[in-house]
Amino acid sequence: MRIGIIGVTGLIGKALAAELASRDHEVVGYSRSPEAAVQHVGEMRQINDGVADFSHLDALVNLAGFPVNCRWNDENRRKIRDSRIALTESVVRQLAAIEPAQRPRRFVVGTAVGIYGERGDEELPETAAPGIDDFLGEVVEEWERAAFDAAVIDMSVTCVRTGIVLGKDSEAFSQMRKVFALGLGGKLGSGEQWMPWVHLKDLAKLFAWALENADAPPILNGTAPSPERNVVFTRKLAKALNRPAFFAVPGFALELALGPFGKWLLKSSKVIPSASREAGFKFDFPDLDSALADLVSD
Repeated sequence: MRIGIIGVTGLIGKALAAELASRDHEVVGYSRSPEAAVQHVGEMRQINDGVADFSHLDALVNLAGFPVNCRWNDENRRKIRDSRIALTESVVRQLAAIEPAQRPRRFVVGTAVGIYGERGDEELPETAAPGIDDFLGEVVEEWERAAFDAAVIDMSVTCVRTGIVLGKDSEAFSQMRKVFALGLGGKLGSGEQWMPWVHLKDLAKLFAWALENADAPPILNGTAPSPERNVVFTRKLAKALNRPAFFAVPGFALELALGPFGKWLLKSSKVIPSASREAGFKFDFPDLDSALADLVSD
């Protein structure tokens, strides 16, 4: 297959390019800087505000998005929305303008588990109703609605709701590793909130599987099958890094430091990837212990 990746220069984009190449697919990368060299990408194409040449592809994946780990002030909220909703709307308009014979048949979009909101101990498979209770949840709902508009032009669509991505070079894991290396690691707030995490390698595999299978479910939870409470996650990470985990970050301190995003870090979402597992997808790192063992290895 000839597969296009919007956001190919990002963490997941690079991992997905490598995974697709290992499956003998041809990768076309999309970037605002098409001169950027990305390993495993055969061709780079320019994209600006969702405008690009998406013709002569078998499938297209959209992984673009301004980082959400920032203060959600007016300017950053605009960037978060535009880089997800407006960009996806633009991409779908571009796809609709392509002759059907030259248009990709498959459209996969990486969204987020933020659509579930604060749910306590409730298990959240793909069939769970959205629990939209904040800015991020509202964004994801509109984002997915924009993605599914591609179904009107006879494209099969899947949204992969991604959790906290753990990779050796991922920002989440790198930042946690730095904090624990200083002996300052600890739980966030009460620590009782569920953390929906996933190993980068498994996430890349899941995207590749969704791209290859036109009959993949329309919604997939891009999370490992074993979510952990924050306090347990912290304890296991400290053990893997051979560092203490004495400190705790009070909820009010997170909110003071990060605003609404800090409050979002305290939300509990016990997300379960039921649809992919029922369809036969196998995780290489289904539990946190195996994932951390791989991440801390040389």
